[in-house]
Amino acid sequence: WWVRQKHIFYDTDMISEGQTEGWRLCADCSGLGRIETASDRVARSLCLLIPRHACPTCRAKGQELAAEARKSGRYAHVLLLDGDAATVLAVGSMVSAALNVAQGLRDEGIRLEVVNASTVKPLDLGCLERLKAKNRPGITLEEHVLDGGFGSSVLEYNALHGDALRVHPIGVEDRFIPQGDHRSLLAEIGLDEPTLTRRFREIATDKGDRHE
Repeated sequence: WWVRQKHIFYDTDMISEGQTEGWRLCADCSGLGRIETASDRVARSLCLLIPRHACPTCRAKGQELAAEARKSGRYAHVLLLDGDAATVLAVGSMVSAALNVAQGLRDEGIRLEVVNASTVKPLDLGCLERLKAKNRPGITLEEHVLDGGFGSSVLEYNALHGDALRVHPIGVEDRFIPQGDHRSLLAEIGLDEPTLTRRFREIATDKGDRHE
């Protein structure tokens, strides 16, 4: 396992989160992801990420770890995400929202892969190359203005590499946003979970327009 520790402070909500992110290295596929998280508002939780085309060993290992975690009683929440309809590249505070939406859509039979895009500059080129090889929609998700943001960087990469990715940037439109509490503002700009659920569903089922 490749493992790293991260500490994230969300200054909009004054939340301090600690993460242990791990990835099972596999010679036969892209491996198995494991994220353990806890904050001063949310009890310890675990998310296991099985990528598309995972080998039988990694897929079985992910299911085994999820079952063990649920039985252990150590976690308030255990998510097992097995994505193949689309890949969500989420930044910062949007990672938890993407995971929640992906879990809800899984109950509808729509499986999304969620990637924590922990580096915006430089871009994780290896991740983008893997997404290109998967030949499925990619969604960039950020609580940031789209112009000049993470999604724009991915679109620029795409333009320089033959427009091979199907990219759907989701973020903040360049317009005036009134003051308010964080939850209501997310709804105002379309980054609340109900709106993201609708947009992810449309993209994953090929009902959303491709960004040109």
